[in-house]
Amino acid sequence: GTILMDFHFANAEALGEFVGAEVGLLIKELKLEDVDADALVVNMKKWFGMYGNGTGCEMVSFGGEDGTMSVQYVTEVKDAEASLNLLKTMDKDMAPLFKMYENFGMPIETAFKENVRESDGIKIHQLNMSFEVTGMAVEQREQMELMGLSNIVYEVAVDNGLMFYSGAGEMEALIKRVKSSASTESPLTARTVYPKGGFYYFDLDMGDYMTFASRMLPNGPETGMVKQQMSTLFEGVGPITSAGFKQGGCVMWSVNLPGDLLAKYGQMIMMAQMQKMQQQPGMGGPMGAPAE
Repeated sequence: GTILMDFHFANAEALGEFVGAEVGLLIKELKLEDVDADALVVNMKKWFGMYGNGTGCEMVSFGGEDGTMSVQYVTEVKDAEASLNLLKTMDKDMAPLFKMYENFGMPIETAFKENVRESDGIKIHQLNMSFEVTGMAVEQREQMELMGLSNIVYEVAVDNGLMFYSGAGEMEALIKRVKSSASTESPLTARTVYPKGGFYYFDLDMGDYMTFASRMLPNGPETGMVKQQMSTLFEGVGPITSAGFKQGGCVMWSVNLPGDLLAKYGQMIMMAQMQKMQQQPGMGGPMGAPAE
């Protein structure tokens, strides 16, 4: 995956209250008077509360030729039935949040379908989220559509205290991987960079990410070489890693940038500067001589 992360909720309800309060402050700063900030805080706390004080992991990929985003997510939940009920009432519970998106010119619609199919005795449900992007600027709309974010189809399942989220058609493989013995060891490079005891660990594969980012650039003579460099130059470099730790009432984050990544980034900047110089009048030949 492009992004890999695992984490531990020490106090999920407190985290929900904090996130809700921060979003509430944003609503007030933006003067979105028709958004119920107080209701948003209450509902954020309720949604985060379903996770309990457990662990979870997430993988985000920008894979495939089409560049669409794929998300796979697994976390512990306190109550399977209550968790599914939250998905059923998502439209009502998240109305203040959806209203905020509407104010930003991107209305959201959701639809939850229960028991769309079953696999090895586990019931699989479907959550559709569609974003109205016609009011966006053309470039932003094209990016949303390229990533597959204008209409997202999630699959959801709950089994043995775990809630699974995946893209459409990916659920069986996700459940199988989590239940296999191979999943007991974390694949994150961050866990080899940082010591044990963190509340979250994070990897970002810059090779995958830069390939995805290159697709976001417009086509043209000025971007052709840059797009090629972005999609090939960073292959095989080590991931950016991060971890968080709590000690003595303080929270500490750390981010590590591998040396080979910095070297490749410097190389890309130098190549871009050379290309720009070559495109200037009188700079096309060696040592500044005019190009033939």
